[in-house]
Amino acid sequence: MADPNSLTPFELEVLIACCDVCYYSTNCHQPIEKIVKRIDKSAGKLVKRVVKMLVSKGFIIKHPTRGGMTYEPSKEAISLIRGLQGDFEII
Repeated sequence: MADPNSLTPFELEVLIACCDVCYYSTNCHQPIEKIVKRIDKSAGKLVKRVVKMLVSKGFIIKHPTRGGMTYEPSKEAISLIRGLQGDFEII
């Protein structure tokens, strides 16, 4: 897993949106469209690119399903975001 301090603010925002969509649970996996909706529909391509980067860094886990690809936050990502909750305003 990559160093959490190397994440950009936008990557943190996408990670927070992923955790929020999945209700901070590792048993939940949602499609990319829900994560995009949580941030901004006009930034869809950028959010998809950032999600791929977060998958390669190990903060988000891909979960293939019959209907398509879904994503879930890793345990490390959830603990990171919970640790940062006091520092950031989560919408």
